[in-house]
Amino acid sequence: YDENSFKTSCSILSQAVSGYYADKLNLPKGTWTVPEIRKTLETRGVPEALNKQLIRHLDTLDMCQYGLNPMKKAEWKPFLEELDKTIKALEGLKIWNS
Repeated sequence: YDENSFKTSCSILSQAVSGYYADKLNLPKGTWTVPEIRKTLETRGVPEALNKQLIRHLDTLDMCQYGLNPMKKAEWKPFLEELDKTIKALEGLKIWNS
């Protein structure tokens, strides 16, 4: 477990997940912020609990990449599994632009 590699991994994953949803939601460049993604998902009718889960994951990744969240190595795999479940749940909704 290397602290710098962990921060880099968090940064890459954060950018990938937020960029993916920004693209799927057709958000213009420059509005790929967590608050904008949250607001857009809310207006698309995403259940509040699911919206909060995604935002919590994105916030956690952002905190990790800046060293603000002391996530332990043992917490990484469960976190990724939970993120995967959230993404799959979101993908099952009929809210996406074609």
